[in-house]
Amino acid sequence: MTAGRPQLDDIYLHAYVDGELSDAEAREVEMRLQSDATARVLVASLAAQRDALQTKYGLPVNCDVTKKMAAQVLATRSSPRWGMMAKASMVAALVVLAAAGGYFLREMAEPQAVFADPPFVATAIGAHTVFAPEMRHAVEVPASDERHLVYWLSKRLENPVRVARLEGWTLVGGRLLPDASHPAAQLMYEDANGRRITLFQRAKTGQADQSLRFVAGETVRAFYWVEGGVAYVVSGALEKFELKGLAQALNASLAAAASAPAATKP
Repeated sequence: MTAGRPQLDDIYLHAYVDGELSDAEAREVEMRLQSDATARVLVASLAAQRDALQTKYGLPVNCDVTKKMAAQVLATRSSPRWGMMAKASMVAALVVLAAAGGYFLREMAEPQAVFADPPFVATAIGAHTVFAPEMRHAVEVPASDERHLVYWLSKRLENPVRVARLEGWTLVGGRLLPDASHPAAQLMYEDANGRRITLFQRAKTGQADQSLRFVAGETVRAFYWVEGGVAYVVSGALEKFELKGLAQALNASLAAAASAPAATKP
């Protein structure tokens, strides 16, 4: 990696998540991540997708074959012949992985079909993984300034953001998140034992309405649904049955809050 690089390239973040960087490069990425919240969310999202791939397909992302291929890609990226070599490397990679792991080329050539859930689910789980453990900076706007929080998020999402009420859980606050070409919102809740869940909201998804669906990560589980083109994801390190009950309660609370007047400028 070159000193003074203005931003972290996606190729290095992918390689970092898969453990394919040298020790020096990994340390540099970790230092940069400390001051780059957007990159931290992306790294967490990539890790969530990696875990989903491994769980669903047993994809050997850390095997020697993929590490060698990643090293070749990183080494040749700056070459004038990068475009030609990248295409050749991709074809070779597909053949080698299909032979070594017993996977169909069609599945590997269509990565969008591998992670079946919408991309915003990985973003939500990644953001929960990054911010839920934070003590001092878990949210951008605390619950004590809820009116401003709701107005600000609604304005940025270009869609009314409602604060759901949840018995036994207290609103900590919220923050704005990057997600594809449109911003998203994250509201965080905490119970008396210090456990936290997050409610992710993203408008303009282009998704048809979907009923409650479950996604199991390595440590964080999530339920998501789409209603009126708005996506909602409830994430937490809780057991499936408990998280489902909370997701259903949040869904009902949001439906009840929908009749309330939109937030006005504080």
